[in-house]
Amino acid sequence: MSTIGKPKKIVRLNLTGGAGLEAVKIGRYLRNHNITTWTDAKSDICASACNRVFAGCTERIYSSADHIQTGKNLENHKKNGLGYHHPNINGDFQAAHKSNRTVIAPYMKEMLPPSAYQWVHQADESNFTRNLIWLNGREALELGISTSNKAPLYLRILGRWELSAGPLKG
Repeated sequence: MSTIGKPKKIVRLNLTGGAGLEAVKIGRYLRNHNITTWTDAKSDICASACNRVFAGCTERIYSSADHIQTGKNLENHKKNGLGYHHPNINGDFQAAHKSNRTVIAPYMKEMLPPSAYQWVHQADESNFTRNLIWLNGREALELGISTSNKAPLYLRILGRWELSAGPLKG
């Protein structure tokens, strides 16, 4: 069965974080439903728990990120792109250590290729702060954290909420 011409289901991620255990559930849901994740570093941030959601899909697009330098606390960085640190619970990194070890890290190991998992695991374990380690687009692609650096060419909008100052015109 050919998939040429069939629109992909894509979720564009632009979140500063969230709950790590919930991110695992969302990532599994997206993978089970063959949904692609996409973060565009021109305008999106996918940090902390968001990058756990990003990792859940078999197709992971990280576009416009080649200008980002990999590293922590970078000057001149707009705070866009994929950002990593150890999971925490309300700022307490030690409180999340057990759930990271027993749920989040095994999930990441399952979802990502070995080189990608090793990079993420090292970034997490070396960063018990809110200051994120940012990831360059080419490096993400080489590691397998992303599977593409090309933004989708065609997006079909199935539904959209719009704010209007007056009555809708039809």
